[in-house]
Amino acid sequence: MFLLLMLGSGLFWTATYILIIRRSILDRTYGMPLAALCANISWEFIFSFILPSASIQRIVNII
Repeated sequence: MFLLLMLGSGLFWTATYILIIRRSILDRTYGMPLAALCANISWEFIFSFILPSASIQRIVNII
């Protein structure tokens, strides 16, 4: 069950990023504040490469 929740979470976050990019292209503006984007990229980098988990979450973070 936990594996399914992690995969679902990764799927929905990936869809969210794709929809943000799509909306920003359509509106010709930024889809996400720069500070939030920087914080999110650093968060994903830290938990993908510096402090990786031993589960499927690492693959979700890298994607």
